[in-house]
Amino acid sequence: MRELGADHVIDVGGPSTLPQSIEAVKIGGHVAMIGLHGGMEAEIPMIPVFAKQSDFKVVSTEAGRIRPIWSSFWPRMT
Repeated sequence: MRELGADHVIDVGGPSTLPQSIEAVKIGGHVAMIGLHGGMEAEIPMIPVFAKQSDFKVVSTEAGRIRPIWSSFWPRMT
């Protein structure tokens, strides 16, 4: 059986996109929230959080210090 979902999710929207990030991560995956563009407070759907058994981290950065680096590309998986 194939596991559905992403191994790692980087959430830059913060509270407004966190529910989608929880939905997108696979069971046992990782979610890193690095932005708060969607506000400072969130309602977190706890049943999916417990069901996914995922790791959640908040990453604090200085403005302008994160730069995307693409060393390789993968084909879209279907």
